[in-house]
Amino acid sequence: MDHIPSLPASYKGNTELLVRVDLFTGFVVVKANASRTAQTVVEAYEEAVFRRFGASEAIRHDRDPGFMSDFFKAFSKLMGQRQRATLAYRPEGADGHKSD
Repeated sequence: MDHIPSLPASYKGNTELLVRVDLFTGFVVVKANASRTAQTVVEAYEEAVFRRFGASEAIRHDRDPGFMSDFFKAFSKLMGQRQRATLAYRPEGADGHKSD
């Protein structure tokens, strides 16, 4: 899951997109939001994903505060989901050394 922030406002005032991609099928679900607080992230997930497909077995994200929040962690635990944050950006190459 990821966010696309700072978009031009829609007629409903939405300026953010919550994007979910199924790793197996590549199916994409997108939900527009006005903000990315923990509450709006959970509500968007519940509306766009949970109601249609049920709880995801695991969610991968990029350590965004909305995904790392206590509220989202509690929701994931309640649903029996695991969270897996991707590795932080590292400028080193694949061998672990900086190129000069």
